[in-house]
Amino acid sequence: MQALLPSAGAPNTSQPPGLLYTKIDGPSPGYKLIGVMYMARYGATEEELNVRIPLSIAQWRVHLNMCVPRQPEQRNWLMDDPPSG
Repeated sequence: MQALLPSAGAPNTSQPPGLLYTKIDGPSPGYKLIGVMYMARYGATEEELNVRIPLSIAQWRVHLNMCVPRQPEQRNWLMDDPPSG
């Protein structure tokens, strides 16, 4: 999880933690990349978000009720050591 939440400054834009696709139907079906997703700490101010990705070119949203593993698996998830499978 720490890899997704850098402590300060802008995120590594060459490796976004989330890629957003739309499905393409038709004779050549597939997927088209339509955006990227970055994460910030809960409660980040607009100033902090603006430093990470300028608010003039991006929209930040708050995701509530995020599903996370129960204890004790949550510790592994938060430590960037998720169980496989």
